Amino acid sequence: YMFVLSLSYLVYFLLGNASDVVAGLTGDWVGLLGAFDEFYVRFYTAPTIQYIIARLWSVLFGTATVLLVFLVARRLYGAAAGLMAAGLLAVLPLHISHSRLAVPDIAMTFFVTASFYYVSRTLETRRDNDYWLAAVMVGLAVSNKLNGGIAYLTLVFGHLASSNYVWSSVWRGLLNRRLMVATGIAMLTFYMATPYLATAPTVVLKELAFSILSEGTREISFGTLRETLWDVLDGLGLVALVGSGLAIGWLFSKKERNDRPIKLILLISLIYLLPFAVSPRRSEYYLLPILPMVCIMASYGFLNTWNQISLSFPRLAWMRFTLIAIVVPLLAFSGTGTLST
Repeated sequence: YMFVLSLSYLVYFLLGNASDVVAGLTGDWVGLLGAFDEFYVRFYTAPTIQYIIARLWSVLFGTATVLLVFLVARRLYGAAAGLMAAGLLAVLPLHISHSRLAVPDIAMTFFVTASFYYVSRTLETRRDNDYWLAAVMVGLAVSNKLNGGIAYLTLVFGHLASSNYVWSSVWRGLLNRRLMVATGIAMLTFYMATPYLATAPTVVLKELAFSILSEGTREISFGTLRETLWDVLDGLGLVALVGSGLAIGWLFSKKERNDRPIKLILLISLIYLLPFAVSPRRSEYYLLPILPMVCIMASYGFLNTWNQISLSFPRLAWMRFTLIAIVVPLLAFSGTGTLST
């Protein structure tokens, strides 16, 4: 995110510094920037254009994440699931509100979702290219923000699930050639996308240590869990949680090969939510990395419920309309929350 933003600012500066012709064609939107000092002064005195550029990148990454969720869910469970998952993500207040802010969280969420896309492919084909591409996305996710490390957990557990490793052979799975090479690619990508690790490694390590230590921990109590559940409900949305609950129910009621991506999402989400529950500085934007995957899981739950109702009660069309009558108000509730942000 910071790379593309810096390049965008450079283009903006060069356009303003190019010539009077460019400045005349673009008008006040760009303006004539005779020197870097003028660009620096404008950033602090009239930064509207800089804010627009930064927010535009967040909008693009947020929109691309919705499209990516559609592609992932469609490949796994069909077009209906893709439309449902993308529709859920598109109206959830948390995703909408942060997709308009000049912060790296949405870019990180995009790369986490992209890594899950390639990991889900490894569950079927186990091709080397999918491992390498997933690793690149992991490195880019972490380079945007450190909690993008959830993408690496997705890669590790996805690798173990694709090979059906039992507990006795987990260590053998972790030492697998594909996973070790993918880990190296992820680290290299992270290093290349984070150049200040090379220019100021001591400063980076100090800041990282301070960030981790300042988070601290606290005792888990009923009040803490209740607050956490409420924050999760507020961040993920009622409709996504209802669909996820249905998906969990279907996971326990039937065992199919195509439900492995949903099991992976459930496992990763639970692991990710544990530090979220005990952190004294909990904030809803920490839920952003798992939000697209939760929407995919919710679409799986709703779609399986719809299909089961259709099979069990083929002549009772009112059952289907009842399901629609339940889901539509929940979507409307999410939409209202989106508008209020």
